[in-house]
Amino acid sequence: MIRKGLWLTVSLIVFGGIFWLSLTVEYVDETYEGLLFQVGEGNEDLEEKVTVELDGEFINHMFSDERFEGTITIDGVTHPAETASADVLEITFVEDGFKSGNVSYIDHDGDALQSIGHLHLSDDFSELTLKMLRENIHSRAEIGSWTSDDGHVISAPASDREEGLEVLNRLVSPIFDGYEYN
Repeated sequence: MIRKGLWLTVSLIVFGGIFWLSLTVEYVDETYEGLLFQVGEGNEDLEEKVTVELDGEFINHMFSDERFEGTITIDGVTHPAETASADVLEITFVEDGFKSGNVSYIDHDGDALQSIGHLHLSDDFSELTLKMLRENIHSRAEIGSWTSDDGHVISAPASDREEGLEVLNRLVSPIFDGYEYN
């Protein structure tokens, strides 16, 4: 009986250790100087410099999808907004090998989903691309759509459209089998 209890205790310690060691939490406090632009031929007119801040924790666990819990601030507008039902965004990155996930939250009343767009991050957090579902990034209420012909993107770091497209394609192209935006 003592052997059985000892074996059970050792097994729990081993499995608990594996579970604990498989969990990594990395604090992210990054500020990016980037560019809001529009993809697609004939859409070269929009170029607006923006500042994006990520503040939160990137959580990686072998038994679940990677996720970011925190806030994203775009030119002074923090998401989730004060009207959100939670204080932090929870972005689940579902693509294997890529940090890519939807940025959305539920409003205070719990009856409306506020969707900002789709976030792509480099492994070292040095680059990001946010495919925006809003034509006006300074508006909380207006939600648009995104297409490869005319979608709005924030890429950082970038100071012009060419650099923004390079970051976008570097982060997104591997997910879409080499497709590149123009």
